[in-house]
Amino acid sequence: MHTARISLAQYGAPEQTHNLVSFTEDFSQFNSRQLATFASNLSTALSTAQKETQSCKGQLYQMLNKLLTNDSFDNRIFRKPIDRMIGSIESAERVTDEISQILTVYERKLELLEVDLKIIDEDRKRHIDDLTDYVHELHTQLGKIDKNALAEVRGKSTRMLYITLADWDKDEAIYRRRVEDYLDYLTKEGLRIIKLNIENNGLSKFIGTMFTLANLYDKVVGISNASIKLYKVEENGGKIQPWRDAASKNSGAESFLNAGIILFALMNYLHHDEADVFADKNSGKVLLMDNPFANTTAPHIVNPFFSMAARNNIQIFSVTGVREPHIQELFDNIYEAKIIKANKGKLELLEATHVVGDDFETIDPLKFDIVDEGEQMSMLF
Repeated sequence: MHTARISLAQYGAPEQTHNLVSFTEDFSQFNSRQLATFASNLSTALSTAQKETQSCKGQLYQMLNKLLTNDSFDNRIFRKPIDRMIGSIESAERVTDEISQILTVYERKLELLEVDLKIIDEDRKRHIDDLTDYVHELHTQLGKIDKNALAEVRGKSTRMLYITLADWDKDEAIYRRRVEDYLDYLTKEGLRIIKLNIENNGLSKFIGTMFTLANLYDKVVGISNASIKLYKVEENGGKIQPWRDAASKNSGAESFLNAGIILFALMNYLHHDEADVFADKNSGKVLLMDNPFANTTAPHIVNPFFSMAARNNIQIFSVTGVREPHIQELFDNIYEAKIIKANKGKLELLEATHVVGDDFETIDPLKFDIVDEGEQMSMLF
């Protein structure tokens, strides 16, 4: 048995000395008719192969161009390899090499993406932990606002504000899941805005509008789940009422007291620093108002107002509106201010007279000594 090697150049195929076709037929036993038949069959097979090759080229070309029009592949990382494959379409070997190289590159990129995704997932978990802790701390702080909301009502210490919140420990898993959902929503919507290329700081506006303290707490815990109640002081008694009723059904005087209760509670909370061991836990505060009482003169309203201010160490300054004798009795000091004309020119002066309260010594500014700040600190420590 002999092995014959023949060139395909005579059939229109390019000469490739490195890739010759081998046959196992023993052509020495063929007569001329058999050789002609074999050559005819071989030519037919070559023609069929060439047609199939052209068909495959056409199908591959159409497929690659279809990929280029697909939005999923509208990215440089996909378009360049596809363009290279189109340029190599005349050579099946080159196309195969391109595919092999592309797969190798993509496999490496996938490995890098897996690392990036792992980092992103770790960052996401850390953000969820931080946000959950933040909401938990906010929840805890909200529960402290009514801590010192006490006033003397008819000689009895009465709690004026009640804030009841959901049990965090009981529903912590639910709250964490809501944090995850809220963060996922912000992420997806942010990516949508970036993809649409919305101008005028679209992403910043969205984050600034949606990612607020109130929205975060409302999405996770629910503002409506917080129960706020106020003590309604009546002329001959009192009762606890929900915030909704206090805001819609109370008289003007009762609403005035409610506003004072909320304001005093917030002032006390904002000035209360548990971390500062040297600070006074009930530090002094000042509230400056102009005609705060208006027509509110009833003792059962005004007295608790001043009582709660005193409990929270809040000094009240009222510019006007303290002519009622009962209200005057609640102030330690009252000054009467008058505008007088100067002796010369159009200048006017403000003259104040101390009309109610104990006399006190006026400190002469000349008695003050200015010391070096560093020296003063050294005396403290």
